[in-house]
Amino acid sequence: MENQHHKIWMRSSNLLLYSATSFYTLNLLLVMTKVNRLLGNSVLRESIKLMRLPLLILLVLVSILYILALYDFKSVQQKQDYKSINNLIYSLYIGLVGIGFSIFGSDMIAFCFHFTALFCMLLGYNSMRRSSTLPDPAVHGSQKLWIGATLALGGLFLSMIPTVGWALSLVPYFISLCYTYHGWIEIRDKSIE
Repeated sequence: MENQHHKIWMRSSNLLLYSATSFYTLNLLLVMTKVNRLLGNSVLRESIKLMRLPLLILLVLVSILYILALYDFKSVQQKQDYKSINNLIYSLYIGLVGIGFSIFGSDMIAFCFHFTALFCMLLGYNSMRRSSTLPDPAVHGSQKLWIGATLALGGLFLSMIPTVGWALSLVPYFISLCYTYHGWIEIRDKSIE
């Protein structure tokens, strides 16, 4: 039974590492597509605008993979940790609705959904980092995930600054990506013990 638990932990944490890293990378690329607002009417601007829809579609697919990996990860957790994992799952569902509004050009409504999604993600990571049932390396990794989500929230607010917000938000988004990667690495490596 312990061996099965170990396999599921390893599989799900690997999937979470790859899906979370892809999720944050795609968000970073989407922020970078906002450079098109500075390019005037040019072929380059139109090319960058054309990249936005495929990136959003990829983000939807990665979000679904992220959700499935969280359900798998939840299956090897103690009942006390279900609420924190559920908050992460809810955050991704809310984020999917926000992506839908992004696709149809409702940036302010999308911002509200993304804010709510990041807030739910913060709640989930906060519960995980305070867990008494997760192993210590996983709790430490959860602390990094919480910092990453906090930075992403800061990046979200910076991205709303007219003209330069997209550029300012690149720094917290990139650092958030690094924290997320290292956080899931630590959680995954718990299973190697």
